[in-house]
Amino acid sequence: PSADGTLFVVPYFPECSYDRPRFPLSFDVPWDDPQFKAEIIRSISSKKSLKTLDLPKNMITVCVHVRRGGGYVGDNKKAFDRLPLKFPPDSYYLEQIQRVSEIFKDQPLYIYIMTDAQRPFSIAQKYAKILNNPNLVFDYRKKGNRHDANVLEDFFSISKFDCAILCQSNFSLMASKLGNYKVLIEPLDCVSEGNEVRVTGTRLTLKGMHNE
Repeated sequence: PSADGTLFVVPYFPECSYDRPRFPLSFDVPWDDPQFKAEIIRSISSKKSLKTLDLPKNMITVCVHVRRGGGYVGDNKKAFDRLPLKFPPDSYYLEQIQRVSEIFKDQPLYIYIMTDAQRPFSIAQKYAKILNNPNLVFDYRKKGNRHDANVLEDFFSISKFDCAILCQSNFSLMASKLGNYKVLIEPLDCVSEGNEVRVTGTRLTLKGMHNE
């Protein structure tokens, strides 16, 4: 509700232009408006103290939000087919990690795999092996990682990173609005190739400058 007690109800609508034709309503949100962002930060806060991630100070930190799905009833094949950018393939994340590395001219990067998967180490190991870059330091939650655990801790940790590579998840979308990133990357478009999805368009934001 607003300050005067008025309750505004806004029906669900997708933020991503790829998903908008599949839903009856859409709105343009003024994310770049300073007053609006200040209101978001004021309104979205935890009522209790949370243990967020302790990030290294001597490296550029990168949050990679890998949404695997499967933990909730709605995470079924229909959702995967309808919202492919919510569950982008590993190729998207690998390409964007490499992209961030090139932006920072191969400086050391601390890359944290933020995921709902129960075995985040397997994702980190796979990415580290494929990218094969000693300047990329991968990390993840070592135990107790599930789709329904550490949700608020993860949400309020996302904004602490220097950079973020996101999927089209409302979770990471809203968490990212609390941050001030050097680099922010989001998927915008994709094509289906047989049983595989390939991301063909992204939005790259460098300190407020958009490049789609």
